[in-house]
Amino acid sequence: MATPHSKSPCASSSAPPDTAMPPPPLPTTAQPAATATAVGSTSAPTISRVVVAEFPFKTPTKCIRTNQDVDIWLHSKAFAFLMTFLGQLNESVQGLANSYSCPVSPVLTQIIAMLDRVNALTDQFPPQVSSLSRYGNPTFRSWMNALKKEAATLHAEHLPMDVQPALVELEAYFTGAFGNETRIDYGSGHELSFLVWLVCLDRLGLFQLEDRVALVTRVFAKYLEVVRRLQLAYKLEPAGSHGVWGLDDYQFVPFIFGSAQFIGSVHSKPTVIADKDVANELAPEYMLMRCIQFTNEVKTGPFFEHSPTLYSISGVPYWKKVNQGLQKMYVGDTLSKFPVVQHLPFGNLMPFERM
Repeated sequence: MATPHSKSPCASSSAPPDTAMPPPPLPTTAQPAATATAVGSTSAPTISRVVVAEFPFKTPTKCIRTNQDVDIWLHSKAFAFLMTFLGQLNESVQGLANSYSCPVSPVLTQIIAMLDRVNALTDQFPPQVSSLSRYGNPTFRSWMNALKKEAATLHAEHLPMDVQPALVELEAYFTGAFGNETRIDYGSGHELSFLVWLVCLDRLGLFQLEDRVALVTRVFAKYLEVVRRLQLAYKLEPAGSHGVWGLDDYQFVPFIFGSAQFIGSVHSKPTVIADKDVANELAPEYMLMRCIQFTNEVKTGPFFEHSPTLYSISGVPYWKKVNQGLQKMYVGDTLSKFPVVQHLPFGNLMPFERM
């Protein structure tokens, strides 16, 4: 039992040295969704960087055990870092197609190579064809065990040597980004883990503001390719799905980025969401259209029946309004929900402490 003077494993160690401005303030209510579009603007303070040689890295631990803990999360430094980063990525791709010529730094090239190696693991573990269940091919457990064994090597071979002390924190988020081997599922909580991994790399100084576009159109797009293959190959069960009334069985963030890509477009309005032919035509260039194309590939029946929430978005008049609404929805329906965020661990790079 903890003594009155003992420190919770979820509390950060003595104030680690940062080298930039603090994260932006959050609202004092338990529902920060209304400010989702404001927090994270590139005009907001940048995410604070750490001095690796002096920083007290620690193994991330489970901190969200009750709904009261969710409230701490929504007003924590970790949440502020995440929303700032997400907002910067969202703003960076406004009006830009996937093929937009943007700089791809050596670090981003190495991260893409990491994801290619993760993708290649699926070739080594073909799914059992004898599995009769709709969801959950048990071969996924072997795949995940292989990823966990390979994670340290992937980080050592593809990330700069000077950030290797952070592996104790990075590895937990990276391996948590591809699903759960016990439940054989994948959902927005795993997608969140990948975003947090990127936030940690940003705090370590690996990214610059000019990397934001490529982080979306190259890195995050590659991640989506990997997890979609996993979803199909191993019949991963949707984790925390809202069923037919959810935005998507597995993902959320690409809908935010994808709607941002259309902001300012004079050729496409949100009505194109309901047009299967247009989705197929624009899928290579726009993340949202690829999401809709994938949904149409894995679901049967009329679009308005199997994806009524997505279909309803087609009635919104402007892409900017769609984008703002999706950001609020992400905070309200994903980041604020205990079943989604309960498995996210917290270390010192993503501190579980109130602002």
